[in-house]
Formats: sequence, structure tokens, C-alpha cells
Amino acid sequence: MRLLAVAVTLALLRTTTSAEVLLYKPTGPYYVTQNQHVLNHTTPDDFTAPDGSGVGKTMLVTTYGPTLSVPQRTRPWVDATNADIWGSALGIPASLLSSLVTELQWQAPSLSTSTNPGTCPAPTAPLTPHRPAILFLPGAGMPCFAYTAYLSELASWGYTVYAIDHPGEPPYLEYLDGTGGARSAFPPLADWTFPQFEQIYAHRVADAAALLRRGPECLRSLVEQQSSSEYFAEAEQQQQQQQQQQQQHYSLNSDSGDDNGHVDLSTFFVFGHSIGGAASAGIMAQQHSSSSSSPSSTSSSPSLPPLLAGANIDGWFFFDIWDLHGNGSASTKPYPDLSPRPFLEIAGEHDPPGPDATWTNFSAAQSGWLRDVG
Repeated sequence: MRLLAVAVTLALLRTTTSAEVLLYKPTGPYYVTQNQHVLNHTTPDDFTAPDGSGVGKTMLVTTYGPTLSVPQRTRPWVDATNADIWGSALGIPASLLSSLVTELQWQAPSLSTSTNPGTCPAPTAPLTPHRPAILFLPGAGMPCFAYTAYLSELASWGYTVYAIDHPGEPPYLEYLDGTGGARSAFPPLADWTFPQFEQIYAHRVADAAALLRRGPECLRSLVEQQSSSEYFAEAEQQQQQQQQQQQQHYSLNSDSGDDNGHVDLSTFFVFGHSIGGAASAGIMAQQHSSSSSSPSSTSSSPSLPPLLAGANIDGWFFFDIWDLHGNGSASTKPYPDLSPRPFLEIAGEHDPPGPDATWTNFSAAQSGWLRDVG
């Protein structure tokens, strides 16, 4: 929440007589293209389900990627509904939030499909071949658009970023293709209970796994294809048929020929804020566990791609969340060792400082590279 408030405040401090205020200008050598899709994904026992059924049915995936296309116009950072919702929560007039704009380009050609590299906006060395894609997971009740500055900055440096929203959890999610949105029964800054936090954490990990298991070709289509429920209904049907015939497997060396050597969608870096940061460690632990399983073990689910590194921004770890105070009174569940993959922990100061034995216990379990910045 602080991240959203700080970003908005800094942008508004730059307000002039202009009717528009640029939220953030990415510093990388590339412009940024944005795409979005609503994907079928079932989460049982989902208290945030928008229709009140208790079963979540979709997830919202927004992509940010590098493009050589020069922005011709700006776009509003938030829609009118979210401007009203978050303006009230933050004590900021909705009109001021509505004045914030970005240079994100809706469905501009991605770098992998561009054919004129000479139009690059600034002199830059070629991208490192086969750099990993990035998966981002937001905090509890927070929409991914709150992290636009972070995600567009990464994309401007040549990374393809996938950000997952869980419909029904943030107060409102607008579908960028103009087909509507998903409303929540929960207000901004909801006072979640610990059992609800546990469910939200489980949703984050499940959402991440569901997206990553779709495979490089589907992931690439999310960046390059126009939003189309019919297209993805057909694509998902074909995917299910393929899964019945054979299980999908990832490798470190992608054999895809149309990524132009820029992004390797067979490997990922995963990070998140708050409970999303916890889930980044959770999905890495899940991938590590599945990859180290016996080769003879069978599973109906496609394998997860290699997750090369992760980061947690300001979130408790949920491997043993009931022992948050570190007194051992709740349980003594083991924490996973994510080695040899590096992991970054970032936290700001809290006033008053609160107990968090989960960071101490997680850090103690790591035998590989670990950096704690706080």
C-alpha cells in the first residue's frame, strides 16, 4: 500500500497546469507494450470469488514487454471506477488520480516480433540472449496496476513481465479491452484475517503454477495476440487435448525460433510484494520439489519451468505463518532450502516494528546465495 501511495504522491508533486501528469517514465532503452487476457482458472474454496459462489473461475494476466514502437499518445493510469475507490482510500481527489497517465502502448508489436531494430529509441548493446521472463505477484487485495512503475521499468530494459491479478480480491479490476471488469465484496485496505491470508497465499501459488504450466507457446501468445476470449477458449481446448496425449516438459534451452533471441520463456525469475513475495518463494519451493521428485513418478499436470531466482518485497513467509512470533507455540514446519537458486529479501522499516520470525527462519534454511536488504 505504501508503494502505491508513494508513487502517486511523487507523480502529483510534479503536477503543473497540464491536464495530464506522467506517472513514471521508464529509464531503459526500450518503450513498453502492454497486453491483457482473462484466462480460465479454477480456485476452489475461494472466499473472494466475484460471483459469491466460493469458487474462483478466472485469473487476469497483464503483460509488459519491450517494444521499438514510439508512443503516439498517453493512456490513463487508472479507470474512473478505481480512481474513485482508491482516491477515497488514499484521501486524494479522484480527479487527480484520473490525471495520471502512462506511455504504455496497448498491444504494440513486441520486441520479438519487431523487424526494424534500427528504430531503437536509444543506443544500446544487444540484449543478452535468452534472458528469463519475469513473473510478478501482488500484495493481498492490491491490483497489479499499483506496481506499474516497477513493471514498466523492467520491461524497458528488455524483460517480458507477466503480472497476475486474482479477480474478486482487489476492489475492482478493469479489463483493458473494454469488456467490463470484476468487482469485489472487499474494500481497499481490507482487514484480512490470518485464515484469509492463508487462502490468498494459496491462491497466489496456484495462480502462478497455472500460468507457468501453460508452456512457452501459450505464454508468448499472451504477449503477442490480441485479447480474444474465443481465441483463448480454443487455445485452452487444444492445450487440454495435448496434455491428454503427452505431458509438457520445459528445458533450459528453448527451441522456439520466433523470440529473436531476446526472451527465453522456458525460464523465469519470480518476485512479488507482501503476500506475493511470500508466494514467489512458495512457487519456487514447489518447482524445486517437483523437479527433484523421482523420474518414475507420474503426474497429470505439466511440469513447471525452471525458476532461476526470486525476491520477496516486504512479505511474511507462509511456510510456517502461525509461528510468526518465533516462540514455537504454533508449529515447527520446516522451511525449504531454495539453493542453488539465489533469493533476495527487501523490507522497509515499520513503525512500530513488528515480530517476523518467518524471515529469520527462512534465511537460516538457505544454503545458497541470499541477500537481506532492510
